[in-house]
This record gives sequence, C-alpha cells and structure tokens, in this order.
Amino acid sequence: MIRIRPALLIALLPLLGACSMTQRQPAAKMPSDAPPPRPRAQVRTEAPADAARDDDDPESMVVDAMVGQVNGKPIYVSSVYESIEDQLEQLGQDLPRLVFRARARELIYGELNKIVTEHLLLGEAERELTPPQQAMLRNVLKELREQRIREWGLGSPARATDRLLEKTGMDLDDKIEEDRQALLIKNYLTQKLSPKVSVSRRDIERYYNEHLDEFRSPAGRMIRLIRVNRKEHEKKIARLLEEGQPFEEVASLKINISRPERGGLFHDKPITGDKPFAIEALNEAIVDLGPGEHSPPIQVGTRTSMWVFVESVSQGGGKSLKEAQLEIHDKLRFQQIQDLTMAYHADLRETGSYDDLSEMASTLVQVAMTRFARPQ
Repeated sequence: MIRIRPALLIALLPLLGACSMTQRQPAAKMPSDAPPPRPRAQVRTEAPADAARDDDDPESMVVDAMVGQVNGKPIYVSSVYESIEDQLEQLGQDLPRLVFRARARELIYGELNKIVTEHLLLGEAERELTPPQQAMLRNVLKELREQRIREWGLGSPARATDRLLEKTGMDLDDKIEEDRQALLIKNYLTQKLSPKVSVSRRDIERYYNEHLDEFRSPAGRMIRLIRVNRKEHEKKIARLLEEGQPFEEVASLKINISRPERGGLFHDKPITGDKPFAIEALNEAIVDLGPGEHSPPIQVGTRTSMWVFVESVSQGGGKSLKEAQLEIHDKLRFQQIQDLTMAYHADLRETGSYDDLSEMASTLVQVAMTRFARPQ
C-alpha cells in the first residue's frame, strides 16, 4: 500500500487518471459477460477496514490507485512499488532531485515493463491451457500446497500462513498463486520455444575454435623481482643470494623496492609470453631461466639494479573439443533460449493490449518525487 498525505491527494488525482488506453489490437477479446473494468485512478479516500493507519500521522491515508491496465486487468501503484520501494527511498535520500527523477524513472519503467510482460505471458498461457492440462495443474498445485504446508508450517496451514506472512509478506494462498503463475509461464514458454532451439555439431565446433582461450591455458611463469637503487644494497642482495638464501626471503627485505611485502611477487597468476616486461633485459633473462633460477644483477639505467627469479613454470593445457562439447552445447542452448524469450516478449508487447508504458511511468515518477525525493 502507498501512503500519501491528504494535502497531496488533490495534486495526485489528475496524475493518477492521466494514463489513456493505447490503441492496440487486443491479443484476445474479452468474453461478453466479463465484468466491466475497474474505473481508472480509483483512489480510496478512506482506509479499508483491514488497512493499517499510521499512528504517527493520523492524517495519512492509504491510496491504492490504478495507474493502468494490461489485458483488461488493473495495475496498481502498490504492485509497481512493491519490489522497488526500498531502492527509491534510499535513492531519494542520496541523490539530488533531478538525478533522482531520472533514476526513479529508469527503475519504474523497468518494473512496469516486467509487470506488463508477465501479465501478457500469463494471459497467453491461461488461454492455451487444455482441459487435461488444467487437471494436471490442479494436481501439481495440490501437491505443492501440501509441500508448502510441511515446509513452512510443519503440517499446519495456519502456521504456514503466519510464517509466510512474516518472511515474505504473502499468505499461503498468495504463495500458491505465485507458484501457479510461475509454472504456467515456464511451461508455456517451454512448449513455445523448445522446438525452435537447435544446437548443431558445427555450432559447437565454431564456438570452440572462436573461443580457444576459454578452453586452453598457455604456459606461464610465476616471477619474483628484486630492485634496488643503492650500491650498498646491491652488494647486500648479491651476497645473500650467493649464500643460498631463498629468493623470496631476500626479496622481502625492505631494501627491495619491488613489492617487498609480497616477496617481490610480480603477479598473482602465471605470466604468459616471453616479453611481459617493458625492460628488454628482463625479458631476455627469463627466457634462459628454468624453475627455481634467478638472473645475475641486471643494470637498469645508472643507479638501479634488478634480479628476476622464475619461481615455477606451468605447462599449457585445457580441454579438447570432445571434452568441452557438452559444456558448449548447454551454453549455446541457454543463449538461444534467452534470445528467443526476449524476441517473444517483444512480440507480445507489440500485439498485446495495455496502457502506454511512458504515461504510466510518468504518473508513478510524480508519485515517487512526492514520496521519496528531497524537499525542493
């Protein structure tokens, strides 16, 4: 529910009635005996019997205004704000009014688009449900209801309802209805789109050859460096290494100005290729070094001396086409389903019957500016 002060109702009434029905070809005609649509912008100026009033603000009222319709079914302010209200409230506190308006419109438009698409999908799914499928759905929902009661209420419907209300804001019937809609939409899309999904052997081979980096890891070296810029430090490093002290320990000395806190480690992952450094002398040195070997001091400029140490060498490897084909098949199939789903959503929005999204969003943005934006 959305709470708005009485002083704002007069300003909001014309906004909440501003959306006009887009002239689109309906996806399906409403039956002649269908009840007339609820009047638009219906604002309750009295809180319903079960609505909670704000004790801290006795003048506040609960407003449940319809901002539009989809397939003849209403869309209310509260249903749009339900999942984004906390975000809007936080953004309203953090952002200047103009920036908040733009961000709020983005959030609201996205939520409206989602709601409209779900309503259109649900309408199509319900319309094409055959009598045997309806019977099967009833049986599935009966089993699901029993499962929810066990899961949330340890066998007690009343306890399940109480816990669901506490955790999700929905009672048991609301939860089962949510499950029903999700099952209908999922099965409908599966029936519509699965026959169109096809991943061929050639598709798999092409993906593998175009994404070899995903399946093959080149050989690499773990490298540590020591760098000093004083002659006395150079002599000390050379002496310690000649005495056989581990390179990592020597590289951890504070006189090393190349990451001593990490023992001179150049990178967390193996370095690939033979020229990882901007200094060519270092590149030449690592080519001749095996695992556990370090270079002699390398002069860089007039004052700096460096040592490079190859700690380990990892061999290249990866998955063959045969080993990767199932992974690639699943990835390509998932991508096709996503693309087909997006295209089908776009087709539904093109042919469906619903109020203009921009007009509905503008109305809701005005409400958001009143409720959440910083004062002018």
